[in-house]
Amino acid sequence: MYEPLIPTPTGSIQSLTRWTLPSVKETTVDIDGAECDALICKANGYAYGLPDGFSTGALMNLDLSDNRAIVDFVERYGLPVSPYANQTNHVEQRFKQNDAYSIDPVGDGLNLWRDGFYDSQRSQQIAENLGPSPFNHFKDKHCSAGTEIANLIKGIRPSNSQIILVNDIRTTLAFMQLSALLLCSKSAFGRSAYDAVLNYLGSCPSREVIVGVFKTLSYAMQLKVRPLDGLSPDIAMEANRVWIENQLEDLEKTLALFIDLAINPGEKPKELINSPVLQKLLVHRPNETETIPGSLTRAFALQLERELASGQEWFTCSVCGRPYKHKQQLMHAITNQETAEKECRKVRRGTRKPNAFCCKAHEELMRRKGRSDRAENAETDQIPSQSS
Repeated sequence: MYEPLIPTPTGSIQSLTRWTLPSVKETTVDIDGAECDALICKANGYAYGLPDGFSTGALMNLDLSDNRAIVDFVERYGLPVSPYANQTNHVEQRFKQNDAYSIDPVGDGLNLWRDGFYDSQRSQQIAENLGPSPFNHFKDKHCSAGTEIANLIKGIRPSNSQIILVNDIRTTLAFMQLSALLLCSKSAFGRSAYDAVLNYLGSCPSREVIVGVFKTLSYAMQLKVRPLDGLSPDIAMEANRVWIENQLEDLEKTLALFIDLAINPGEKPKELINSPVLQKLLVHRPNETETIPGSLTRAFALQLERELASGQEWFTCSVCGRPYKHKQQLMHAITNQETAEKECRKVRRGTRKPNAFCCKAHEELMRRKGRSDRAENAETDQIPSQSS
């Protein structure tokens, strides 16, 4: 057998890397005169994978306005970390060592965030093509950049832990939830996806948080129920539909970039050989010096990508009305490497009959409701009728 003349690197690495599961303690931290909710996080083990259905189950069930619920979620699944400005690297490195402090934490913390941005070539490429808008949510002193500031303040945390601002986590989770909702709805419902998304957001527990991050959605939901002044109902409805579609199509691009950057944080290597015929003759060797750091965000993005690529049928949950393909049975991250590898290799076949629930939690909720309804009906049957 002939040896290939030119070994070429593979493209983006798609394997899942473990990420840190923390123990969490709630606190507050003063960032430039403003008191911010924060979490003190200490390494407490590793996660090696996510259960099937996480991206359409537990993630979507989380109420982003509830700090206590966020703490429980982080301890079960790990820290949601923004893929922008090398934040995944920064967070994982701080779990290993975090003994640097500053006499000017605000200035140095903002510089750290900017340095992370300029160290990320893909972040710069996104900014050059779309402008700074995808990063505006995270570069604030009370968000991702504020997390950098907080970790430089001496005396507010043990040296073997790190501080993450709750608003940093909440903003990343808003991106993750809306990505899953919008992209899965687009795949499941086609042209009616935007109506489904806006209808769901109308009663979603995280509505205020998501709309606060993506302010376009607030106006879109208003237009859906209120016609434009001075126009006939038919013309107004069509004008509203076009505006909403245009806005949500732009939003899709931002969310797709968020997912893609989480999966592929580095630049795709340029091929020395472009012919697909010749490429098949070459040995592809991964660049082992550039390991993509693990994070919950990347694990979620990979699962979401797999769900969208799968040809399996979409179902609609009887409780929440959201689309899903697999019911989430395990309500925490997979902490055993061998189990995670088996789960990754598992063949996922289509389901003949939908089980009607996106997750075990919703199945239990419906079961409890059924028991309560039966008990209430039994009590009603026992009440003697009064004679007139």
